[in-house]
Amino acid sequence: MISLSNRYFKNCCPGSSWNSETQQCEGCIRIVTVVCPLPPDIPNAEVTVENNTARYFCNPGYYQLENTDEFISCDGNIWQPTNFECIQCMSGFTGVNCSSLCPYPYYGEDCQRTCNCSRDLCNVSTGCIRIVTVVCPLPPDIPNADVTVKNNTARYFCNPGYYQLENADDFISCDGNIWQPTNFECIRPMDYAGVVQDGTHSRDASIQPPGNPLSQSSGLDTARN
Repeated sequence: MISLSNRYFKNCCPGSSWNSETQQCEGCIRIVTVVCPLPPDIPNAEVTVENNTARYFCNPGYYQLENTDEFISCDGNIWQPTNFECIQCMSGFTGVNCSSLCPYPYYGEDCQRTCNCSRDLCNVSTGCIRIVTVVCPLPPDIPNADVTVKNNTARYFCNPGYYQLENADDFISCDGNIWQPTNFECIRPMDYAGVVQDGTHSRDASIQPPGNPLSQSSGLDTARN
């Protein structure tokens, strides 16, 4: 004779088992393993996963945006939201978190361009530095005067037989490529007596400049007489 307990045990539905204490079939305990999907992709970043935690890293040539979190967790089978973001390095910088300068002779975005100049003239961001030499033009001509130029300074000299007008400046400078204005003027000895400081003319022709050759000539004539 088959016992009731064995009969029920043998006739339990698939996936169930006989409970001798309750004398009935009971469903099997199912162990469900929850597997998290791959974490979300972040542009210009790599990700590593350990257990239920993902960590992001920016690719070389990018850096992590300030105040963003590189860690996220998986709850059940859903990854929490992330604000992680990678920003491209400034031109001339590369490496992890943009911590390295482009090695010479490379420069520019992602260090993809090449300098065709010496190291000291190669800018990591913009490339070769152009040195522009500003050349001053010839200084302005002054009637009856010669001029000498040294560096960016010109000096005027009156030609023989002429004299520098009082309070006129014989030096001028070149700023960039433009000469400053000048009041330099050369006058003849016969005109010296007719020029006064206020720009008017005097009728007193007896006034002569120091060293005037006319005065020296007049003295010789007097001695001969």
